[in-house]
Amino acid sequence: MSYLWQRFIHFVIAVVFLTFGIGLTVFVYSNTTSVNIDWWQFHYTNVPLGMVALVPLLIGVVLGYLYHVPSGLHDFTQSMRKSHQIGELERQNKELQHRLDQLLAMPDDTKPSPALEPAAPTVAVVHATSHPQPAAHAASHPEPAAHATKTRAVHEPAKPHTTEHPKPAPSA
Repeated sequence: MSYLWQRFIHFVIAVVFLTFGIGLTVFVYSNTTSVNIDWWQFHYTNVPLGMVALVPLLIGVVLGYLYHVPSGLHDFTQSMRKSHQIGELERQNKELQHRLDQLLAMPDDTKPSPALEPAAPTVAVVHATSHPQPAAHAASHPEPAAHATKTRAVHEPAKPHTTEHPKPAPSA
């Protein structure tokens, strides 16, 4: 629902209740005659007629409010639970982003970077071996991992390595 429509609905409700309240006030002050109330074993004498209308209305409003309180509490607790879940998911997202940056050796965005130093380009280093390492040597001396850099530019794919043979010189 749009904000303006919601404001309009609230305004209409306020006007209706204000009109009802003014009408009830006029009724109470217009009917000042006293009446006798006999209900079951209860007997009341000289009760203003306005109170006869006002007291049941007030009791109905209070009971209606009490009827809706559990629903409001349920909605409030659901809202708080979802708010807590959103906060937890945001914290997990930040933690995962930090771990991903560490895994890819990316600079930490939370630390201030030096403003005057130009950023030096980083080069990805890959160590390639022509023979496999023994399992015992590989476990004790792991290979350094290749590092990626955080860039926004689109890179061309690497061309496959081809061996070119020198062309023979033309004979004269």
